[in-house]
Amino acid sequence: GQIKYDGGSGQTLYIDNLYFWKEKQNDQGETAPSDVPDPVHDQAIVKSIFSHKYNPAIATNVGSWQQTTNAEITPINGKNVYKLTNFNYLGLEFEQNNGRLDVSDCSHMHVDYWTPDGTALSFTPISPSKEKLWSAPAVNQKQWNSYDVELANYDNVDLKNLFQVKFDGGTNNTGYLANVYFYTKTPTGIDNVGAISPLRVVYRPHADSAVVMTDGEASLVVYDLSGRVMTAMTANGTAQ
Repeated sequence: GQIKYDGGSGQTLYIDNLYFWKEKQNDQGETAPSDVPDPVHDQAIVKSIFSHKYNPAIATNVGSWQQTTNAEITPINGKNVYKLTNFNYLGLEFEQNNGRLDVSDCSHMHVDYWTPDGTALSFTPISPSKEKLWSAPAVNQKQWNSYDVELANYDNVDLKNLFQVKFDGGTNNTGYLANVYFYTKTPTGIDNVGAISPLRVVYRPHADSAVVMTDGEASLVVYDLSGRVMTAMTANGTAQ
């Protein structure tokens, strides 16, 4: 190799400190996440496809759908994620397409996605010959994007008979998928609770509490707005 200097006209030239260098990468130049979100929903209301926290509801595998995507499971801070390179689309099959999953009792699908260079993401559960991609309204680069999609958006999909999940919208970029699962969003308020047998609920606004009365023994589980279990008990007569 050589280095050439030109443009002189017979003058004297002194050269010092000749070297090549690379700008130090800062946080804006990161190409992979340093950690993975911990989902907050309770296992009892979750049907998981892929997550470091929840037990899987069914075995899955990456489908051979002629995609350019290379998908591999890799740990980040001890939590497994799918690392996607050359991502254009990806299909996860349930038990080699032989398995079926009923999520008709769920209300939402959750997905966490991180990308250093992607600009779009869409996904759908699939029943035989039925799918309907939901597209994320925004994909923020170099941070985790958490999406909670109402299953009502997939109105043409048979939610009792799922056998695949598809991710789309890639432009041969890099991405990371984590915490892919379905869950039931628990209702809030006490408008109709009193009508559920064998429970009767009386709210005491002066004490900011509620009294639960039962006809015999009944199990009671209280969730917060995110679906996390706050308390669980067995009531036999009255509980507060």
